Amino acid sequence: MSSCRRFPGIVALLAMSLALLLVVAACGGDDGDSGSTATTTTTTTSTTTSGAAAAPTAAPAETTSTTGSGDTMAQPADDAMMMKPVVDRLIFATTEPSTEHSDQRVLCCFNALQLRPMYENLLAVNPAGEFVPGLATSWALEPDGQSMRIELREGVEFHNGNGEFTADDVINFFDQFVTFEDAHVFSRIFWRAFTESVEKVDDHEIVFRMKNPNSFLSLALSDRWTQLPVVSKADWDANGAPETPESTPLAGTGPYQFVDRTQGQFILFENAPGEHWRAEPDFPELELRWVSEVSTRLSALLAGEVHMADIPPDLHGQATSQGFEIKSNSNFGTRVWMQFYAAFPDPETGVDGWPLYPDAKLLDVRVRKALNKAINRPEVMGAFAPHGELMILNHFHPQFTGWNPEWQHRFFEEYGYDPAAARSLLREAGYDTNNPLQIKTRIRSCVVMAGCEDVTEAIAGYWQDVGVDVELITIDGASRNALSRATRQGTAGVGEGIVDWVDVDNSSTHPVFALANRQTWHATGGVNGFATPEMYEIVGRIQGEMDWSKHEADIRAVGELSFNLHANVPLWYLPAQVAVDPNIIDEYVWNGTEHGTFTYLEEIVAVKQ
Repeated sequence: MSSCRRFPGIVALLAMSLALLLVVAACGGDDGDSGSTATTTTTTTSTTTSGAAAAPTAAPAETTSTTGSGDTMAQPADDAMMMKPVVDRLIFATTEPSTEHSDQRVLCCFNALQLRPMYENLLAVNPAGEFVPGLATSWALEPDGQSMRIELREGVEFHNGNGEFTADDVINFFDQFVTFEDAHVFSRIFWRAFTESVEKVDDHEIVFRMKNPNSFLSLALSDRWTQLPVVSKADWDANGAPETPESTPLAGTGPYQFVDRTQGQFILFENAPGEHWRAEPDFPELELRWVSEVSTRLSALLAGEVHMADIPPDLHGQATSQGFEIKSNSNFGTRVWMQFYAAFPDPETGVDGWPLYPDAKLLDVRVRKALNKAINRPEVMGAFAPHGELMILNHFHPQFTGWNPEWQHRFFEEYGYDPAAARSLLREAGYDTNNPLQIKTRIRSCVVMAGCEDVTEAIAGYWQDVGVDVELITIDGASRNALSRATRQGTAGVGEGIVDWVDVDNSSTHPVFALANRQTWHATGGVNGFATPEMYEIVGRIQGEMDWSKHEADIRAVGELSFNLHANVPLWYLPAQVAVDPNIIDEYVWNGTEHGTFTYLEEIVAVKQ
C-alpha cells in the first residue's frame, strides 16, 4: 500500500510546504476508607497515583502546598508576587466549543471549559491526579455504604456581592439540574438514576443520599467531571437561569469572575475582588478566544495576538522554532482508541438478552484480533502521535489500580503487527477474497486530538491490506446519534445501524472511572468496545461499591477479559499540550484529565516585571 493512501495528511504537508492542516472540531466521544468514622488520610506529594488514592471516599487532610489545584488557602504575597505581569490580559486561543451557553447545566465534557475559571467544585484534583479538598473540606461514606457526608468550606464569597457559600447553594443547583429537561446527558444517566436527594444538616454540612451505591459519586462531585459546580442560589433567585449563550452566567466562587462574551468569538473574565481562598491569578484578566482553525491559532500565536494556543503536535515545530514553548499536562495523556460496536445488550432484558445482534461480525474474537494485528502501531504513532505513549489496554495504565504487567509482555503476541497472522485469523473466521469481511468506520474529528480523520483513513488502509472491505462513513453528529439510538433500541438490523462499525475515539476522562461507567457500557455495547455478560457483572460490582480500595481484584479481572477478548483497538495516550509565549507565561502545571482539558488556568504563572 502506498504511503500516499495511508498518510494523506502528511503527503499534503509535503506538497504544501507551509500548509497547516487538521481542523479540531468540538465533539464528544470521553480511587479510601469507608464509613462515617473513617480515618482521615494525609495527602502525599507522589507523582503517581494508585486507583485507591485517585478517588478517596474519605477526604485527605489539608496540607500546605505551593502547587495549588485546590487544597490550601492562598499564601501571603512576597516581593516577587507584587511585581506585575508583562500583560494584564492573558489570551488563550483554543477550539470553539460545540455548545456555547451561560447555563452550566447544559455544559459537559470539553464544553465545560468555557465557564471553568469562574466556578469551583466540591472536590478538586491536584497535578498528581489525586482528589483533594475543594469547596468540600472533608467527605466520608456513611455506615449505609451508599451515602456521603460532606463538610463545606466556610467563609467563601460569591462574586458580585451574592453572599457566602452555604449548603443551600449546592442543594439548589442540584435540584435545578436534575429537573431540567435540557440538561446534558449526565443528569439523566447518573444523577436522576442514582441520587435520591441532597440533605441539609446545617449551613456547612450536607449528605448525598443515593438510591443505590454508586462508585461514581466522588468523581461526579469533582473537578474531573464538573457536574455540580457551586452556583449562587441568591443570584438564581434574583435573576433566574441564563436563557441564551450571551446571557450573564450566575455567580460562582472561582478566582475569576465573568465580564463579557460574544458567541463564536470569546469569553472574558477578570480577577474576582478580594483575597481568594485558594488562588490569586497572576493575570488580572483571562480571555478564552474561540478559533476553530488550527492554522489561525498558530498564526495568532506567532504574531503575538494571543499568548497561548492549543495546536496539534505536527505544528509544534513551527512554534518552537520561533521561540515558543510547549507545555504538557502533569498526568497521563488523553486516551485514543478505536471501539467495536457489536455487543449490545437487550434494551428490555439487559445482559440476559445479550447479544442483541447475534449475527454481528465483530462478535467473533478472531475478527477483532485480526483487526488489531493488521495495524502497524509504531508507524501510525510516528505519523500522528510521535510524543504519545503506546496504549496496552484501554482504561488501564501502570500507574492505576488493576494493572497487570503481564499485559505488556504479551502485547506483541496478541496485538503486535503481523499481517500474515491477521489474514490467517480472517480465513479461520470464514472470510477470504470471495467473501471479505465488511465493516464500516466513521471519518470524524476529535476534541482533544487533532487528526482523527487521517488516523481513521490510515488504519482503514492497513485493514484493506489484509483483505477487509472497509466502508469509510462521513455522517453528521445528529444522524449518527439517531443511528446509535435505533441500534440500542433494537430497531436497526445488522448493516442498518452502527453494528459492525469501528470508530476512533478519544477521552480525557480518568480511565478507571470510565471503565466503571456501566451506563456507557449499555449505550455503546461495552464501554468503548466489546463486552460480555461476565464483564457486565464484574463492572456492576465495581459500580455498586463506593469504597474504591476494594476494587483491585475486580478491575484486574475485567482487564484480563478485555485484553484476551480484544475488547477494543488500543492506540495511544496523547499528552494534553499547549504552546505558550515564554515572554508572557513562566509556568503552567495542570492535570489535563478533567472535562475541559485545559483547567486551572488561574494558576498559570506570569513572567513578572
